[in-house]
Amino acid sequence: MAKCGPGIVCVLAAAAALGAQGSNILDLTHVVSSSGSMTAGQGGGSATAPSSHEKRQSADVRVRLESLDRDAYAVHDAFVFRMSLQNIGRQAITLPWEPDSSRVITGPDAPILTSVLVIDADTSGGRHSTVPVAMLYGSKLSPSSTKVLAPGDRAEIIAAAQWQFLPTASRAGAKDDQSGPAHVTARLTFLTGIDGTVYNDFVSSNKLPIILTGKL
Repeated sequence: MAKCGPGIVCVLAAAAALGAQGSNILDLTHVVSSSGSMTAGQGGGSATAPSSHEKRQSADVRVRLESLDRDAYAVHDAFVFRMSLQNIGRQAITLPWEPDSSRVITGPDAPILTSVLVIDADTSGGRHSTVPVAMLYGSKLSPSSTKVLAPGDRAEIIAAAQWQFLPTASRAGAKDDQSGPAHVTARLTFLTGIDGTVYNDFVSSNKLPIILTGKL
C-alpha cells in the first residue's frame, strides 16, 4: 500500500487513484486466490479476526449468492460465482473494494481497510469447509478503492477460485474425502474497521446446492 502525509502531494496522489468507484460490479475473476496466512477453525467462522478492542456492529446489508457456474465439481476444480450486496438500511456503508493493496493510499488519519472474501461449504455429514477467494483493501484517501453503498444501493462481486479448502485442526495431515452433496454460502469477513467499528461478517442469506467429489 502507498503511504502519504499531509500536504499537496497526498492530495494529488489521492486524485490520481480515482477511477472504478462508480462501478456497481467488482470483477475479481483475474485475482488468483491463495490461502496465505488464513486458517479455518473446526466450526468455521471468520478466517481471521480483528483486534479485540474494536467494536463489532451489524450492518443492514442483504447478501445473496446469486449463482455458481456449475452444480457439480471435483476437488481442485476452478469455479466462478456471483454474489450481491444491497444496503437495506438508512446509513451509507463503506466497503473495501480493491484487491491490490499496492494501489491503496493510506495516511495517519486514513488507515488500511481490509476484508476477506470466502466461500463456505457444508456437507450433509456436518463437515464445514472454507475456500479462500480474495483479500479486499480500501482507504478514505483512495476513493476508487472503496465502495460506498448508499441506502437502497446494490452491488455485485464476480469472482473465481478453486475448490481447495483451508486446513483445519481436524484435517491436519489427513486425506479428507469431500465427496457428496454440499450447500454453499458466500461470506465477507472484515479484518479492520472504520472509525473503530468493525462490521460483523456479511453472509449470504441463501445457500446453493452442489455435488463435490474427490479428496484433498
